Amino acid sequence: MTMLPSAKRNRTLIGNITTLLSGTAFGRLVTILAAPIVARLFSPEDFGTAALIITLSIVLSSISSLSYEFAIVLPADKEQAFALSRLSLVILIGFSLLLVGLAWLILWLDWELAWATTLGDWLFLIPGVVFVLGVGSILRRWGVREKCFKAMSMGAASGSTITAGTRIGLGTVYGSTVGGLITGYLTGVIADLYLIARSLDTRPTTIFNSACSSLKRAAHRYRNFAIFQSPTALLNAISDQLPVMLLGALFNPAVVGFYAIANRLVVLPIGTVGRSVRTVFL
Repeated sequence: MTMLPSAKRNRTLIGNITTLLSGTAFGRLVTILAAPIVARLFSPEDFGTAALIITLSIVLSSISSLSYEFAIVLPADKEQAFALSRLSLVILIGFSLLLVGLAWLILWLDWELAWATTLGDWLFLIPGVVFVLGVGSILRRWGVREKCFKAMSMGAASGSTITAGTRIGLGTVYGSTVGGLITGYLTGVIADLYLIARSLDTRPTTIFNSACSSLKRAAHRYRNFAIFQSPTALLNAISDQLPVMLLGALFNPAVVGFYAIANRLVVLPIGTVGRSVRTVFL
């Protein structure tokens, strides 16, 4: 019996969602199982400071490429996708350098901003984390474009496992440090991105190779992503991360740390299904 095209598409869609969901769910499970150990190794103050760094980085990364990376899945022509990738990377680099200058200016002028007072010299970590997250967003769009959902699933599972393992290892050896928590987070993100990049039919070095003239055309053709998608992405990121930002501004890092630990155990698993479905539907 011949399967109807619509039924075949639905079956493929469900299969992709299930594949991505399995890896994401496994990663969340590892995070939950490792949480009691990590919470014993790191103090609430360090958890709060690390959570604030990661939260601000996630919010800023939502506009780090002006949302041009979301358009990568659209062009039928790969050359246009290459141009969008390089355009996104160029904007990301400029945005990250701007953040470095802003962090230096805040500390040099000794501005008494709520988060700056709490973070101090840790402010300089934010541009680096934003850059890694920005590159990750570009590679994930290529993963969706080339339908590398199996690799994305493995990346989600491996990333969470490596994050938990790195934090436990660093916490055991060096004790409670903000650097240990951030290193664990970045190690997991980079491991996730490595698996995605390795599975792509297109080499990552090729993805970012495009003529400057094509960047201008891509920027103009897909300008609506920068005009409309960027503000939307920023507002969504702020709404998701608002509790940590408010707690960081109003209370000491320990309060933020307790919330971050509870959030990892209760709130994050709830978004597992929605995140997997949203990624496939891109």
